[in-house]
Amino acid sequence: MLGVGEYVKLGEDASYLHKTSNLGYNAGGILNVFDSYDTIIIFGLSLSQVDYPYFEDFFKDVASRKYMGDKKKYIRVFTYDEKSRLEILDNLRGMNSGLIKLRGYSDFDIIRTKDDMDMLKVQEVIDHLKIR
Repeated sequence: MLGVGEYVKLGEDASYLHKTSNLGYNAGGILNVFDSYDTIIIFGLSLSQVDYPYFEDFFKDVASRKYMGDKKKYIRVFTYDEKSRLEILDNLRGMNSGLIKLRGYSDFDIIRTKDDMDMLKVQEVIDHLKIR
């Protein structure tokens, strides 16, 4: 859904630009899905400040060991290149000071799609999904 997050201060005449002003806005769908699934695959998001409301609590939960043992999350983020991979890591650090714990308490990886540089990792994701 196009729009800006609640953190953006808009004048009254532009408040329609907030995502939450859209009649079709339903954050509950994405916020509740993280508990339900053990495999989370994210495509094309930088996990920047505009994405924080949807992912911040989830990544904090992972880093706090909420999903251990049979609840451990398999998380893959697909991005374009090394520059965008590093941006995502920086954004995750801003969202969650426990990036080491996030990576330690989940099966987490970022996959770069440019020039098939991580093609073996793509195949690994496909194999993982076949098992599920």
